[in-house]
Amino acid sequence: MIKKLIAWLPENNRLERIWLIAKFDFVTRYYGSFLGLFWALLKPLFQLLVFFIVFTVVFKSRTEKFLMFLFIGIIMFQFFTESVKASMKIFKSKKHLLENIQINKLDIFYSGIASTLFGFMFNFTAFFVGNLLLNDVFSWSILFFPFVLISLIIFVLATQLIFSTVSIYLKDIDNIWFVLNTFLFWGSGIFFDATTLEGKAALIQYFNPLAGILINARKVLIYAEPLDTTLFFINFVTAVCFLGIGLLIFRKYSAKALEKL
Repeated sequence: MIKKLIAWLPENNRLERIWLIAKFDFVTRYYGSFLGLFWALLKPLFQLLVFFIVFTVVFKSRTEKFLMFLFIGIIMFQFFTESVKASMKIFKSKKHLLENIQINKLDIFYSGIASTLFGFMFNFTAFFVGNLLLNDVFSWSILFFPFVLISLIIFVLATQLIFSTVSIYLKDIDNIWFVLNTFLFWGSGIFFDATTLEGKAALIQYFNPLAGILINARKVLIYAEPLDTTLFFINFVTAVCFLGIGLLIFRKYSAKALEKL
């Protein structure tokens, strides 16, 4: 269906260009690998197995439906980290495209997100099938998940714009990303239910968009609960504000960043 739509569009269409770049990036990421595309699924499944054993056998998590709870947390966080990590090399890997005045520079980032999103949808399909088989509840609230995913994509784009530009100026950006990624990994509620936090710790779901996004994703996908609209609105506005900052940094410093390469 998508191929037919692309074929119908004009040859120089912007959407076609984004699609082709995303498709190329996705194919080359797994090209030459023995298992190819299956690595996109095997990596989160391996993490799921390890973390599930640790947090059920060793720490004995009492979170309801913990397997699916953990699965969706891992694949959504992986989508975030893979997108941002790839963006830190985008100025070098896509320099020839970024210097092309006929191409909107933001299209390079859109295609990068689309490429990583392909892998996410592959993993999400596995999650969805598993959730149907293991979960005994169903609600039409799952129809709200695309809105949750859009919030995540906006936050991903914002983070990409910031880190891709800053990475040209800071040589120790990898270390900065490691610290931030570690903080987000343990502070986004991948292994625990952030809604059970009390006191000041409970504010993490409002100030950390990833934590709030995971909470609402689990509500509508696993627990058949309605979307927490207040939390969604706060997380969405936060992501949009970050996007505004990212666009400002990118538009002000990206040209100079290209000159430094």
